[in-house]
Amino acid sequence: MKNNYLKVSILVISILFTITSCNHQSNNKNLPFRILEDQQDERNTINQALQKLKFPTVNITANDKLTSPVLIEVNSQGLWFASEGRLGHVQLVDENGNELAYDHMTTKDDWMTNEPVVFTSTLNFNAKENTGGLLIIHNDPGEGDGEEAGEKTQFSIPITF
Repeated sequence: MKNNYLKVSILVISILFTITSCNHQSNNKNLPFRILEDQQDERNTINQALQKLKFPTVNITANDKLTSPVLIEVNSQGLWFASEGRLGHVQLVDENGNELAYDHMTTKDDWMTNEPVVFTSTLNFNAKENTGGLLIIHNDPGEGDGEEAGEKTQFSIPITF
């Protein structure tokens, strides 16, 4: 009796597996194209993530209201490298592009590492009648040729006063 039950169970499982397998294959006639689309989607997602990782993180986010003095903290995330203890500089401009403040980003931590390091800068400014502007973070790619020098880059964060 147990032997018959086992045989019937195996037969039922085999039939279900065969039906499922056939159904799965008929739904995947365009499988090579779907795989290519999935791979392209993955590449796009990876490229977007890499673009975000190109810049360090900052304690100021878009449309934050800044008052003077303001402490700017930039975490290099191991993406930007310091030169002589400086990561680069911070520039604050109003909505007309007039510079309101400028300072270098420095750290008291060990900056000669591939690990994340927090660099700081304090900006003193007079916003007068301005309502908004940009906080621009510039890297210091260092001096030298080839791989010794990095790529000069910057990014901006819209802010309000």
